[in-house]
Amino acid sequence: MGMFGRIRDGVRGAAERLVRGLEGSNPGAVFEAAIQARSEQLRGLRQRAAGIVVQRDAAVAEHERHEADREAVRRALRAAVAEGDDDTALVLQVRSEELAALVEDRGALAAELERQSELIQAQLVELKQEIASLKREREQAVAELAIAEARIDMQEATSGLSEDPSERSLQTVRSSIGALESLVEGGAGPHSAHSARLVRGQSARAQLAALKRQLGQPDEDDQG
Repeated sequence: MGMFGRIRDGVRGAAERLVRGLEGSNPGAVFEAAIQARSEQLRGLRQRAAGIVVQRDAAVAEHERHEADREAVRRALRAAVAEGDDDTALVLQVRSEELAALVEDRGALAAELERQSELIQAQLVELKQEIASLKREREQAVAELAIAEARIDMQEATSGLSEDPSERSLQTVRSSIGALESLVEGGAGPHSAHSARLVRGQSARAQLAALKRQLGQPDEDDQG
């Protein structure tokens, strides 16, 4: 086998090993596992998003209730001050400050939960897009693997035909005939034509003897 044949076989062998390795690992199953893993993440994110929405709504409701209570206490405080009831006004002032702190706390909590909700919604969108992309990539990978396998099978079939002994013999005879025809056509005059016939006869006999040896048949000259 020549150098180029060894290189060709090496490249074909490497490609075949790569394709067989992909086939053995079942790329469709690999992509399916990745899709399932991200689908689980998607379900977990959805549950978390739902829980955050519930907490956010509760914080907003508490914020609004404390805000309403504080407004009612402030009205009562103004009335107590107007009536000169300092003891009641003092109690109401303390309660107003407590409610103000609760309003601020629940407002900050509601804002943080809203921020987390928006962040998770963005993650949900990104994860959905990734799952869709993996599904497309899975289909493409399976299709490309099938095409690569078909090409390797075709190369193997073509290589097997070129290595067949009868095919090599045919190529040898064809090359010899082509060389003889070129020799005859390149001659000039009767002498050249006669010489060409002699050379052609000798070469044809030699090629025939070589062909018989390739086919395992005895040569008449060898028998004599």
